[in-house]
Formats: sequence, C-alpha cells, structure tokens
Amino acid sequence: MVQFRAEFFNFTNTPTFFLPAANSPTLTCIGAPGSACNSNNATFGKLSSGSATGRQIQFGLKLYF
Repeated sequence: MVQFRAEFFNFTNTPTFFLPAANSPTLTCIGAPGSACNSNNATFGKLSSGSATGRQIQFGLKLYF
C-alpha cells in the first residue's frame, strides 16, 4: 500500500503588516489649516514594515509492506 501526503503552509501567501506607532510621521497630519492634509508627506499612510513567510508546500510518500 502506498500513502501520498501533501501539506501546505501559508497557502494564500498572506503578508502580515505591522501598524506604525501613533506618533509616527506616517499617521501625523502635517500642513496648514484648511489645506490638504499631508500633501507634502510622501510617507503618509504607507505601511513600510511587515513580515511574510513564503508559501511552503511539503509532499510525502510512504510505502507500507
């Protein structure tokens, strides 16, 4: 008898983003009152750090005799 096995880890390859601190420039509104918030801040609203382990697939074959 032969047994085939397949295991998948992080099958959808979904990343995990880390939220910035509350006083981070990416969340702080900078600008003159009445103007567009953060029109000069290129990093506003960007999540720049995170982690993701790649998609991992493992196959196994077992022979019973």
